Amino acid sequence: MANTEKKLNEKQQKALELLTSGKGLTYQEIADQVGVNKRTLWDWRNEPQYTHFQAALKKLNDERWLATVDAARAAALKLCLEGKTDMVKFILQNDGLNPAHKVEADVDVKAQVIFVDDLDEYEDKTE
Repeated sequence: MANTEKKLNEKQQKALELLTSGKGLTYQEIADQVGVNKRTLWDWRNEPQYTHFQAALKKLNDERWLATVDAARAAALKLCLEGKTDMVKFILQNDGLNPAHKVEADVDVKAQVIFVDDLDEYEDKTE
């Protein structure tokens, strides 16, 4: 069985949860909670024989990052719809637009909300 197909043991699964918890725990704190030596935790993260652990850690980090980004997008959209001009300016600047330039346009906000209801679909259309 290749290393990438190995199952994680209970301690490794707990370590993954703690490493990606966002609580700012040190290696020593995580090792203590998991019940392993700090060196074991380091090995799982760095040694080639633990690629299954490293792949699972990357996958969990990616999933949690995407969930955070989705939540931030939803919050930003809500602030824009509430008329928070700083958020509108921030979003425009991050899309490469300069909100300092005056642009006149008629905007139907309700139509925009319906159009942006599915953020993944919106991103596909704007790329």
